[in-house]
Amino acid sequence: MTEKKIIESLNTAVEEITPNILDDLMAELNISAEPKELMQDAIAKDEAASTSASREWVKKDGLVPWRRVMSVAASLLLVAAGISLSMTGRPPLALVSLDVNPGIEISINNKERVIEAIPINDEATEILADMDLKGTDIDVACNAIVGSMLTHGYLTDLSNSILLSVSSDDEQVGTAIEKRLSQQINKYLENTEIAAAVLGQYGANDEATRTFADANGISLGKAWLIKNLLKTGSTKMKESDLLGLKTQELILLGQKRGVTKTTSYGNAESSQYIGEEKALAAALKQAGVSKSDATNIKYEFDVERGTLIYEVSFRAGDYEYDYDINAYNGSVVSFEKEYEPRYTAPKSSGGGSSGNTSSGSASSGNASSGNSSGTVRSGDDEYKVENGVVYEKDDGRWEPEYDKKVENGTVYEKDDGRWEAEDNDYDDDDDDDDDDDDD
Repeated sequence: MTEKKIIESLNTAVEEITPNILDDLMAELNISAEPKELMQDAIAKDEAASTSASREWVKKDGLVPWRRVMSVAASLLLVAAGISLSMTGRPPLALVSLDVNPGIEISINNKERVIEAIPINDEATEILADMDLKGTDIDVACNAIVGSMLTHGYLTDLSNSILLSVSSDDEQVGTAIEKRLSQQINKYLENTEIAAAVLGQYGANDEATRTFADANGISLGKAWLIKNLLKTGSTKMKESDLLGLKTQELILLGQKRGVTKTTSYGNAESSQYIGEEKALAAALKQAGVSKSDATNIKYEFDVERGTLIYEVSFRAGDYEYDYDINAYNGSVVSFEKEYEPRYTAPKSSGGGSSGNTSSGSASSGNASSGNSSGTVRSGDDEYKVENGVVYEKDDGRWEPEYDKKVENGTVYEKDDGRWEAEDNDYDDDDDDDDDDDDD
């Protein structure tokens, strides 16, 4: 075999055993074509410069120029490392938060691979202790973290809920990731003995929420849930109350109060709470009212002074009752009793009711549409009187209005202890025009 053939064979062998990682590296780091071409040119020049030396080495020692090969490989690694370091300032594609009581935030790149997993508290440090998730696909990383939470006893029959939150500058991308991961985690947990619940949510990584999360040592996802719970219309709930609750309790509140823009699988475990019926029984017992005498019963799950409560309200006789019942033990946290006498329509001399009252053809809670017998119009509102109670039609349903009465076709409303007649005209604009004409 000639010298030329020997060198060609050696070069071919080196190329075959040396992986060409440049294209894969560039794709992973998202490097543009221009620096890639510069690197390729540098490698080509280096190879050309080494050709004559390679020939001499082969002639002299019959050896392949391994030092040159290793030098080029080392240079590539250094260049790649430099590029990687220069790109650490690039914003991640998304931030994924996982909360049980351990809280973990995971930043991912545009290939949805883990850049960094950050423990928010000591429990999370324990969960991540034996894991090196960097470069791992986010789907795999989430399953690994959830599995570790199960192993360490943070996900149990009584604490069965996990909060998954995704933030991204691209809402469409972030929402898609959230829905996919929520479904995946739910399927993963379906294969365990725990009847788990998953609450997924998407939100923007705004500065105010980030500052709130950092100041209170919680994940961005947990901060979102607290902020969203405060928007559910509670008159009792305070930020400080919610910060003191466990993630399981926050998720239960979120499901009970209908926090919007979430993906929900399963139900947060609530067997440790007394339930609505027992809460009502506790309120009725304290009020001295039998269940058969209680009407217009309503419930709401809430928190007051850091304690989960059932808000129970009902009417009995001429009184309105409002109770806050401890959700754990059924004790009365607070209550109000307010005198609200029912209005009873006066009887006419003929034995019938005066004014427009219900005719009996319309049942309680439901009535025929239109201004038929038994109903009266006041402006754009429609009322009826049944068993001494005035009902107002709201979105097709009849709701009791204990501060109103109807006399001779006129609706009166109680204001500071006085009965004031409502304006029965249908067109407020016409009233305004008439006033203007009078002026």
